[in-house]
Amino acid sequence: MLGFRPDATPPRGFAASPGPEILFRWAHGGARGGLGVDSVSSRRDKAGMNDTRPPVRPATALTVEPCPSCGGPRPGPFCPACGEKRLDPAHDHSLRWLAGQILEGVLQWDTKLLRTFGTLLRRPGQLTRDHLDGRRVRTMAPLSLFFLTSVVFYCFFERAYAAPVQVLANAYANGGWLGNLLHYDIGGVLAAKAVAAGTTAEMLAQRVFDRAGQESKVFLGLLVPLLAAVLHALFWRREPRYVPHFLAALHLFVVFLLFDLVFLFGWRLAGADAVSDLMFLPLLAGFGVHVWLALSRIYGVGRWPALGPTVVLLAALTALILVYRQVITVVVAVLT
Repeated sequence: MLGFRPDATPPRGFAASPGPEILFRWAHGGARGGLGVDSVSSRRDKAGMNDTRPPVRPATALTVEPCPSCGGPRPGPFCPACGEKRLDPAHDHSLRWLAGQILEGVLQWDTKLLRTFGTLLRRPGQLTRDHLDGRRVRTMAPLSLFFLTSVVFYCFFERAYAAPVQVLANAYANGGWLGNLLHYDIGGVLAAKAVAAGTTAEMLAQRVFDRAGQESKVFLGLLVPLLAAVLHALFWRREPRYVPHFLAALHLFVVFLLFDLVFLFGWRLAGADAVSDLMFLPLLAGFGVHVWLALSRIYGVGRWPALGPTVVLLAALTALILVYRQVITVVVAVLT
């Protein structure tokens, strides 16, 4: 009996006999090679009949619209670059949205306003200290607070700080340097202008005084940078930068305007037509106490060390107001 070798070439007319490895794979259903015959399970897998997973939907392209504010891509309801919210006309153009915005604005403004003025008046210097330390979100910005107080001051009184023309004229005639720091002959100038205009010097002087009082309310904020310069000179070792001193001067000047509003309103209720310079001494004393406590808290010094800078700052404020009143009146007289 002839022996048969698996690797021998089969005789003509006989098919090649499969080897042991191929027979094993065929018997166990793994029929992807060797004999070229697939099993039933393999054919079902190819046809997808044995796949129990849910069908995969074809991927669709994600629509990314550009942001109308910055032009960048906005894949979601908010722009990742600038934070602009996608407009929803059904909601954003409704009366319900408008009512919500009004209510939110009023409550937020009212809360910030009360908290700001409460901190400013009850705890002198704390509002400035909070802004310098980064606690700013719960209160109004310093410039917004100043503009709001200035508008109230402007609308409440017809005129503010202006030197009477007759006082300047008498000081010039008598040689008094304090009553007329610019040494300007305002009486002679207005008398010549009154003759040219066909009116009396007294009427022209009253017109100049009224206009100077109105103009002084507009430019009253020019005193703030000068007060900040005084604070910078007093406390430059503790704070070498100018802006923190400007914020401190801004808050102190707001308090001064509030004190002035209360003082002048009281005199108006009392029926006084005019207020002399000596009547401002109680106002200056009350404001001085506030400045003393505020400087101690803002710059971190004791009460007694803050007393000297308080006196210097009050003297500087008094001198600035004195010069400001005279300059406003003289400028208006020149331009009339």
